[in-house]
Amino acid sequence: MRTPPPGTPPRLHDGRCSPGVARRDRTCRTPDRVPGQFRHRPWDLPIRLWARRVCAGTEQSYSARVDEPPAARTVFRVEHLGEIGSTNRELVHRAREGAESGLVLVADHQTAGRGRSERRWLDSPGASLLMSVLVRPRAPADRLHLYGTALALAARSAAESFCGDLSSAEAGITLKWPNDLVVDHADRTWRKLAGVLVETGFEDNRPSWLVLGLGLNLDTPELPRSDPGLDPVGLREVASGPVSRDDLTEAVLAELDTRLELIRAGAGGWILREARRESAVLGRAVTVEEADGTLVGTAVDIDDSGRLVVRSGGVNTPLVTGDVSRLRPALED
Repeated sequence: MRTPPPGTPPRLHDGRCSPGVARRDRTCRTPDRVPGQFRHRPWDLPIRLWARRVCAGTEQSYSARVDEPPAARTVFRVEHLGEIGSTNRELVHRAREGAESGLVLVADHQTAGRGRSERRWLDSPGASLLMSVLVRPRAPADRLHLYGTALALAARSAAESFCGDLSSAEAGITLKWPNDLVVDHADRTWRKLAGVLVETGFEDNRPSWLVLGLGLNLDTPELPRSDPGLDPVGLREVASGPVSRDDLTEAVLAELDTRLELIRAGAGGWILREARRESAVLGRAVTVEEADGTLVGTAVDIDDSGRLVVRSGGVNTPLVTGDVSRLRPALED
């Protein structure tokens, strides 16, 4: 049993971990098939995961919980859709109509998928995990950035659980600020695996809902790049075995629930520390394309507000948005 990091709340660590997924009438997934990330969670949180599949329809319900307190459990109600314009746009509409937190839309294909800065997210039918999650946040407005980071980190951990020992392939799945996932190769090249898009609704000047959108390539796309400068990659290209969309969905939601509990408990600092640890950019020479120009420097931190801090000419500049690319190795050294 590993020793919990200093400051871990006692109720979030007791050294036990009881993974397992069951169906209403029979086992649909046994503990030995649960990906390793479920057995060795970040911060040794004791997690129990199960799924209840409703056979009569297309809707599934998943729930993942931290053992204590039971009230912290998140119940995810998953609806599978065929072709849709955008899962985010549909879920925004449902949020405005009063849908409850935990509603998840998963689509086979999007005809109008979107990324950051209104870029198009292109996909082939069945070749990606396209999902949006509705959250009714409890965090104050200045901590809302934690939710998008939480989903990106959840997707990273879930994807990596299908990849075995990526270090043997001289590659790793890392977080490219703000919320993209890239396969980070030893030769310092990036290939884009996934992106996260967060949309927010306010009522009476308070955050009422968040729609957390995830697009993750299962197969390597043959379509034009959705992100300028980055070649795409599919999870199945780097995975150590088969990857099913349903299994990946379960894994992402389990990982997300862990991090939502941290936000609920006021422990968002854990998420920021994980973001720094898994960052593809910190400590490296980067260029950042902003709306008003280009900044060249070294990425030195992700601050408590989620901003990327770039040091250039002896001055630290915190950035709220921007497209980050890495300088060529000769310049980086």
